[in-house]
Amino acid sequence: MPPRPSFERALFWYWTPAVLWIGAIAVFSGQTFGFNHTATFMARIFSLLHIHVSAQQFDFLHSVLRKCAHFSVYGILSGLFFRAFRGTHPSSRRWQISWAAFALCISLLVASADEFHQVLTPGRTGTWKDVFLDMIGALFVQTIIIIFTAGNRNRRLPPSGSSRDRTPERVGSGAPQGLSATARPRFEDSGD
Repeated sequence: MPPRPSFERALFWYWTPAVLWIGAIAVFSGQTFGFNHTATFMARIFSLLHIHVSAQQFDFLHSVLRKCAHFSVYGILSGLFFRAFRGTHPSSRRWQISWAAFALCISLLVASADEFHQVLTPGRTGTWKDVFLDMIGALFVQTIIIIFTAGNRNRRLPPSGSSRDRTPERVGSGAPQGLSATARPRFEDSGD
């Protein structure tokens, strides 16, 4: 089993991306990424690509793009903080509700602070609807994490070189074909 990295190294490795992402959100919250500036940028891209749309279609696409940005930016933030908590709070489990709850709480705090900052920034408006959309994105990513770890939520992480790395042996003659003692998941609360 390889040696576990030092706490300082793990702290840097897991928390730096999450903190840098908050910095990126703070930049996105500035006047440069306001509605009028992003509309001008998007219009230039459409012009370069020779895409012709009506003003109503452009406004719709621009609004959808901005709302998708809210959804995805805070989804990523939630995932990064889940990763940070999971990486620096060792556990034999692949998922814990505390990691997801802390990630969602931090996402809510950052989203609220972001919208408050936008209220104070000329050319920007802050709204609770954006916080709600941000949290939908954060919840979406936490749901994806749960889906990918659902069968393994309470299963212990296998140590390297464990019996899981070997071919499983058959369990008695009464066991159905293809089932083995090592293939069956063992949950903490199942009494196995």
